Amino acid sequence: MKSILKPNKFHFLLLLVPGLLWYVFIVYVPVISAGYYSLFDWKGGPKKTFTGLQNYVTLMGDQTFWNAFLNNVKLTVFCVIGQIGLAFLLSLLLSMRSARAKDAHRVVAYFPAVLSAVVIGFIWKIIYDYHNGLINTLLTMAGKGNWVQPWLSNRSM
Repeated sequence: MKSILKPNKFHFLLLLVPGLLWYVFIVYVPVISAGYYSLFDWKGGPKKTFTGLQNYVTLMGDQTFWNAFLNNVKLTVFCVIGQIGLAFLLSLLLSMRSARAKDAHRVVAYFPAVLSAVVIGFIWKIIYDYHNGLINTLLTMAGKGNWVQPWLSNRSM
């Protein structure tokens, strides 16, 4: 029975192909095309002038690029260490046996995940409101007042 449920290597690779192709298309194709276009002096349109590595030579001498690069490195390091480090410390605190009110802490930690769905629901309710909703207000402003309707309580919709 176990051998029936386990795919052989061919089927396993066959199942990986669509995801792998999608990943290559989304990640590698833009990187390769950006690298190709970086070798040209091109402002869009049909005329491209091949410059080779001259764009990179110019870039290496540009102080603005190095300032921006350094700022990105600092931001990346700060965010990665800050977020992962803070999450690790909080998880350590919550997993300790001596931690008080673990359930309350877990509720507070999970609260943003639940709150976002509630906020999205309220936003859509505001958009579809009959009296002051965005849709009916825009319809009235566009001169289509006869299209105004109670969107959320209309049974025919």
